[in-house]
Amino acid sequence: MIIKLRATALLTFACILGSLSILPTIIAARARIHAPDVPDWELYGSAVLQSVILFAPAAFLGLCAAQACGLKGAPLVERWVGADGKGAEPFGFLLAALAGIAGGTAMVLADVLVFQGHTFGLRPGFANVFAVQTFWTGLLGGILYGGINEEVLMRLFLVSSLIWGLSKIGGEEAAQSQSLRFLVVIAAALIFGLAHLPLTSTMVSIDMLVITRALVLNGIIGVLAGLVYLRYGFEAAVLTHAISHIPIQIGGGVLV
Repeated sequence: MIIKLRATALLTFACILGSLSILPTIIAARARIHAPDVPDWELYGSAVLQSVILFAPAAFLGLCAAQACGLKGAPLVERWVGADGKGAEPFGFLLAALAGIAGGTAMVLADVLVFQGHTFGLRPGFANVFAVQTFWTGLLGGILYGGINEEVLMRLFLVSSLIWGLSKIGGEEAAQSQSLRFLVVIAAALIFGLAHLPLTSTMVSIDMLVITRALVLNGIIGVLAGLVYLRYGFEAAVLTHAISHIPIQIGGGVLV
């Protein structure tokens, strides 16, 4: 248990950094739409509080669920805080990085070739997110918040918990079924896509096209990161998600 608590503390600290990394973009976007003034210290304090309230429990429960159903969980993080275990798998991390590049590129191409032919109708006064951030602030937020915070919630917590739930409903055989695990990865990826809609709704009117776009584009990374998580663990999934933001950010900058 002490290892899980130490790992949770480390992951929570990483999530705090992730939450802080997206604040420059949020502050710039608020200024562009003339949102009510909120002191910066309140925004930064809220980011830290969110990490403690939301991501800390998700990290702890995800670590426990992963262990209970035989998943790798976060092997490197747990080793860093004192657990016994194997070192990094270099080949696995190479595959994770390649998956991230491929996934990010696929997202950009799918958006350009399939969805950008339609008019989404940005609400007047609200700038596209790429227009209110520099390349580096956008990339930093994508790598840290996307790579760490979203992977804590979607893969470490959600995928692990769903597979643990399968073990309770259908027994160990169900939890070990590769086909059922793949369905869990898809379900988590779809939830990941839907979770982007609240922010999207501040920029465009939500309709089936917008919902489909969110599910398809975010689902690409969700599925890839989920498969990497099952095979290599949380840290490799973080790498997949984080690196995907390089082609995404490049593509987004070109499209603006």
